[in-house]
This record gives sequence, C-alpha cells and structure tokens, in this order.
Amino acid sequence: MKRKPIYLALLIALGVLIYLPASAQLGKKQIMAKGFKTKEFAKAPKRVFIHDFSVYHHVFESATATVSGASAKLSIALEDLTPEVLMEISEESYQYLVKQLTDKGYEIVTAEEAQKAPFFSDWTMKSGGQLNTGNMPGYVNAVPPSMKYFVPGETKSGREKETFVDKSHIISQDLGDALVLQASYIFKAFDMDSKGGVYRNTAKVEVKTNPRMTTVLVQDGMKQIIKQPTMSLTYGKNLSAGKAGFSANMTKEYELNPAIFDGESVKPSEVSGESTFTGLFYSRSDKVKALKVHCDVELYKQETKKALREYIDYFMLESGL
Repeated sequence: MKRKPIYLALLIALGVLIYLPASAQLGKKQIMAKGFKTKEFAKAPKRVFIHDFSVYHHVFESATATVSGASAKLSIALEDLTPEVLMEISEESYQYLVKQLTDKGYEIVTAEEAQKAPFFSDWTMKSGGQLNTGNMPGYVNAVPPSMKYFVPGETKSGREKETFVDKSHIISQDLGDALVLQASYIFKAFDMDSKGGVYRNTAKVEVKTNPRMTTVLVQDGMKQIIKQPTMSLTYGKNLSAGKAGFSANMTKEYELNPAIFDGESVKPSEVSGESTFTGLFYSRSDKVKALKVHCDVELYKQETKKALREYIDYFMLESGL
C-alpha cells in the first residue's frame, strides 16, 4: 500500500512525458539542401558578403465571402508585435549567423566595401532597423538594425525592387570571389477561409491561428507573390552561374508552438450590420472591421528565434562551411 504514491507519481510523470511532445527540430524534414561543386568553397577566400537577411512576419490579412443575399468581410490584425520585438528577433538571429561564420574564420565583407563593386554602382544602400510593409501585403520585413543592404530601387508603395534573376555570381566576382550569402525567412500567423453556402444564403470568413515558418502566396493587386524561406551561398563566377553554389529551401512548413495564441484573447474590435460572432468566424455580415489577435510575445520571440537558429545551423552543416 505504501508504494501507491510512488506508482502514482510515476504514472503522472509518464503522463506528462506523453502529453508534452518534444520540440521538433528544424532540418532535413522541412528543408531541401542542394548544391553543385560545393567542395570548391574551400578554395574561396575566407570572406563572406551577406547580401540579404530578411525576416517576414504575418501581421494582417483581409478576406471577403459573398453569396446571394449575404456577404461577409473580415480583417484580422496581429497585435503586440512591436517594432522593437521584431527587430530583436532579426538582430539576434543575424548576429548568430555572423558568429557561426566568424567562428569558422570567415571575415564579413562590409556594405561600405561592397558599395565599391561595379554591380552596385546604381543601387541604393539602405540601413536596417526600419520595418518595411511594402514588399509583401500583410507582412512586415524586419532587416537587422546593424545591417546595411542594397536595393536596385523602390516603388511608390515602398516595395523594394529585386532583380529578375539571381546575380550573386557577379557580386562574388566583383568582391574578389568572396562568398555571397542570402537569407530570407517567412513566419505565417493565421489562415483565412472564405466560404459561401446556399443554405439560408450564408456567407462566412473563418480564421484559424496557425503559427509556422512556411512558403506563402499573397495577392498584391493583380499580381501574386510567392515567397519561400531560403538560404543560399555562391562562390565566384563561371559564365552565367557561380563556380560553386548551395541552397537550403524550405519545402515543408515548420510549426511553431500553438500556445503562442490564446483563443480567448480574440475579440472583434467593431461589428455592425447582421454580423454574428461565433468562435472565429462571422456569418451574414454586411460590414465588419478588424479583429485584433493578441499573442504571447515572449513565446513568439522564443519560437521564432529557435527556428531561425536551427535553420542557420542546418545551412552551415549541409553547406560544408
């Protein structure tokens, strides 16, 4: 009889282990690593130019559903993620990458040196530390405050222009065959689904919080933008490509801890017309303004930083640097 507390404690402990799954590791299950002549990296100068380091965060989205006799419109905005929070995530992750490189003996080529390269003669050098909302609707891009980078221009809406094809091999050649590294990551926060049904002429827009790193497709006017998490490395120039190259592209989404969002915190900021609020959707809505979704900021920072570190670790391992 005296052993029961011990057995009970053991069962409780086992139960905790069963129902609290171990944190997944970001790696080969989510990322496709491929390259050519990667052994040539060893012949490259021990210098790296970080051409791009972008971290996109999903903060806003809007959707409309319409059927005969009813329409539903819903906008959702992620609150609590201040510029300071997003910059902290980017800066710490960028410094983590820099440390991985310098610990292996690589020198980081500065933007001031890269600015002298012929390739960047008509490009604009920008300083990080400012959120860009024009590159991809609904997402903010947080470039690390300590980083300077180059763009070929900007549109009136604030979208930073890009080259149609990758020119890293030309940049590498202009920088004395220094390695050129590019990195871009995307965190999606929620999904929206527009639905309409003939039954009682009901239209609704459903929202589901689902934090993860993933490839996204967004509509920008008449244009669709596809953005994929990726890291790449290029060495030198050989005709229209590099002497060697490597990429690590995300092909399967990586889920973050769903506890980032608390369903109880989702409240409508304004509802009018025939709108009814049930869980996370509106039904028979004539006019609806934004829902404000709150999150656990510390957990969001923890989960996104972890994902970025693991992506960088996998990239460094598979590239052979």
